[in-house]
Amino acid sequence: MEAKRLVKSITRKIFTVSTIVILVSIAILDVYIIQTNVSKVETAVDYVKSILESMKNEIEYNVGIHQRENERFVNEISSILSLYDEPKEHIEDLELIISAYRKKALEGILSEVFNRSEFLIVDSSGEVLISSGYIEKGEKIRFSTEFTSYIGQDLKSGAFVYYIVKQFKADNYLVTLLFVSPNVYKGYIEILRKFSEFNTYSLDVFFTNGISVFSGSISKYYSSSNRIKDEKIYNTLRYIQLKKIINLSSVTDEKLILFVEKEVGTLYLIVLLSAFGVISVFYLMVMYVRENVLRPFMRDLNLLSQAVVELGNSSILPMVERFEVKEFENFYETLSSLLQELTATLQELEATNTELESAYDSLQLASRKIESLLTVFTEKLATVAEGYDEITGKHILRVKSLSKFVADKLSLDKPKIEEIELFSPLHDVGKIFIPREILNKPGSLSQEEWEIMKKHTTFAQKILDVSGFETALNIALYHHENYDGSGYPFGLKGDEIPLEAKIVKLVDVYDALRSDRPYKKGLTHKEVLEIITKGDSRTKPEHFDPNLLRVFIENEKDIEKLWEELV
Repeated sequence: MEAKRLVKSITRKIFTVSTIVILVSIAILDVYIIQTNVSKVETAVDYVKSILESMKNEIEYNVGIHQRENERFVNEISSILSLYDEPKEHIEDLELIISAYRKKALEGILSEVFNRSEFLIVDSSGEVLISSGYIEKGEKIRFSTEFTSYIGQDLKSGAFVYYIVKQFKADNYLVTLLFVSPNVYKGYIEILRKFSEFNTYSLDVFFTNGISVFSGSISKYYSSSNRIKDEKIYNTLRYIQLKKIINLSSVTDEKLILFVEKEVGTLYLIVLLSAFGVISVFYLMVMYVRENVLRPFMRDLNLLSQAVVELGNSSILPMVERFEVKEFENFYETLSSLLQELTATLQELEATNTELESAYDSLQLASRKIESLLTVFTEKLATVAEGYDEITGKHILRVKSLSKFVADKLSLDKPKIEEIELFSPLHDVGKIFIPREILNKPGSLSQEEWEIMKKHTTFAQKILDVSGFETALNIALYHHENYDGSGYPFGLKGDEIPLEAKIVKLVDVYDALRSDRPYKKGLTHKEVLEIITKGDSRTKPEHFDPNLLRVFIENEKDIEKLWEELV
C-alpha cells in the first residue's frame, strides 16, 4: 500500500509540475505573441500614416495649383454682394447671383481637382442665410473665420472640401465649398485597401465625426476608437487595436483618425490546442511510465524494504522469489553475499576477542607487578639517597602521602596524580652524589659546603634523565625553586616551575619544619602554618604558588591529621 501511494503521489506531482511549466510557457508565449503583433501593428501604422501624409500633401498640392484662380472668382462674387447693404432684404436677388455664379463655376473653375461647388452666405454664428441648394436655409455650418482658405471636411458626405471664406459685410460671410474629386486621392485609398488585405490588418481612416474616407458612411471602428485614449495600444484576448491622429490641415484643427486592428484570437486558439495536445501526450507518457516502470520498481522496492526490516529484527535475510527489476535482484544477491562474509568475520572477531581479553588480563597482572616493583624501588632508592636512617624513611613516606593529597585537591588528572605519588620520594635522589661527611655533618654547613649541597638538584639528572621519568626529574630538579624567583638551581619563578615541583616544595618545607632533627626539635602544625603564611628568616609565603598555598590553608586540618597518622 505504501508503494502504491508513493506511485500515485509521484504521478500527481509530476503532472502538477508539468502543468505549471506548460501554463507558464503559454503565458510567456502569450506575451511574445502580443509584443510581436504590437510591434507589427505599430510598423503598419507608421506605414499607413506615411501614405495618409502623402495623400494630404497631394490634396494640398492640387488645391494650391488653383488657389489664385479660385480666390479671384470668389472675390468677384464678394464685390457684387457687398453692394447690398442688407443681404436679408435682397435674398431673391442674391440667390439669383449665387445661382448664376454656380453655373459659371461649373463651366470655369471646376477641373479634375474639384468636381462640385457650393456657395453659402452665412452670418458669424454659422447660420445659412442664402444657399445654392446644397444646405437648407437656417441650418448652421461649422467654418473658420481665422483663415481665408483651408482644407476641411464636409459633415454631410464626409468628403474633402476646399473652403474659401470671404467677409463682405460686418456680420456676413461668403463661404465657397469646392469638393475635392476622389480621383485626387483614390490611388492612396487603393494602396491602403491592398495593404490591409495583404497583411491581414483591418483598418479605416475617418474624420472626427466618424465618417469614413473609404465608404463615406460612419466607420464601424468609430465607437472602438473612442475607447482608446491618447493614441495608446488597446489589447484584448481577440484583438490588438491602435489609433493614430493625423492633422488634416496645417492651418486648422481638422483631423483624420487612422484605426488599425489585428485579430490574434486565432493564435491563442492554436496555442491552447497545442498546449492541450502537449498535456495529453505527456499524461499518456506518465501513465505508461507508471504502469511499465514505476509499478514494478515500487513492487521490488517494497519487497527489498520488507527484507531489510526482517533482517534488522531477526538478523536473517529472508528469501525473495524473484525481482522484476534486474538492479534490485543484483543488489539483493550482493547483500546476501556480504551478510555471509560478515557472519564469518564476526565469528573470527569473537575468537580473536577472547584471545585479546586473555592477553589483556595477563598484561594487567604484569603491569601491576611492575608498578609495585617500581614503587618499592623508588622508595628504596630515596632511602639510600637520604642516608639509610628510619627518620629519613618516614620523611619520604610523609612527602609521598601529602603530595598525593594536595594533587587530589587540585583535581589533576588521575595519571598525573599517580606519577606525583610515585616519584615525589625521589625529590632528593641527587644526594647520592653528595659526600657523606657533608650530608651527615651535625652542625651548620660552610658556604662552600652549602654550594656543594645545593648541587644535589642538578645531580638528579644523572639518574632520572631517561624516557618515562619526566615527572620524577621535574620534582628532583626544581623542588628548591621559589615562586618569586629566589630559589635554586636556576632561579625560575611563577609558571616557569613545573606544578609537580611546586607541590613537593610546599610539602617538603612543611614536613621539614615539623620533623625532629638531631640539631633541632620539630614545630607544631600551628607554628608551621604561621611560618608558611607569614614567613620567618628563611621561609616566606612568596616562595610558594598562591593557588597551592590557598588549597593548603583550606585543607590544613586534614593535612595535620594525615601528618599525625604518618609519624
